[in-house]
Amino acid sequence: MIFLSIITPTYNRKELVIQTINSTIDFVKHTDCETEIIVVDDASTDFTYEYLKKIYNKELTAGDIRLFRSEKNLGVTGAKNLGAKQAGGEWLLFMDSDDLLIPDVAEDLINILHKYKDSPIIFFRCKGLETGYLIGPHFRDPYELTLKEFLNKGTPGECLPVVKSSSFSQFFYNTKLRGCEGLTYAQMINEFGAARVETLIARKYRRDNDDRLSSGKGLISRSCCLAKYHALILSNYYNKLYITTIIKTSLKAIFYLFMCIIFKVKH
Repeated sequence: MIFLSIITPTYNRKELVIQTINSTIDFVKHTDCETEIIVVDDASTDFTYEYLKKIYNKELTAGDIRLFRSEKNLGVTGAKNLGAKQAGGEWLLFMDSDDLLIPDVAEDLINILHKYKDSPIIFFRCKGLETGYLIGPHFRDPYELTLKEFLNKGTPGECLPVVKSSSFSQFFYNTKLRGCEGLTYAQMINEFGAARVETLIARKYRRDNDDRLSSGKGLISRSCCLAKYHALILSNYYNKLYITTIIKTSLKAIFYLFMCIIFKVKH
């Protein structure tokens, strides 16, 4: 029987995260496996923790939701790590606090986790919350994603990661590189074998938030992290990269380093 931990870190999104939590509760109702919902308040300043305690008092008392609060802001990767350390599931599903799970596919997702229980990571597809369209290219069949393919081609657009806890516990997210989870995925694939990319669409992904790490503002604010991330990919996996990937990654490292310097000067 699968035991799935669904982990949602949140920071100053007390209204949006309620939508995420409600979709997760609904998702869990559509499964017959063991599940737990973990929410991590990353030292929010908008009283998120107190608000959620009030809204979900019944679920918290019953143990259906577990709510944690960090005393200091850890960033999204640090908050995810905190949630993972509290989780008991053999699989960890990481949700952003402004996205929605799709309850109707819950049973199919669990079946895939059971079928490919030896995979370190399974990526599920996403569709735009605002548009309803698939994010990334369409393909008909699931496939394995080797380290070389992951480094050179990546995932097909924005994907929902579900990771094996036993594998993840050896390569937690780098807390100094906020939003650079790809480094951990590369380490996991290198150590434990190919990931899987499924065709199942399991998440509605919100793209219109200015506070997303992938927004223009977010990219600028973490430009120093991105410069280091691309430099680490080059240094750690140089022999796995295509020439074109080496060139692109080098240019990205230089670009973000330049932005990092400019950003620091301005602040």
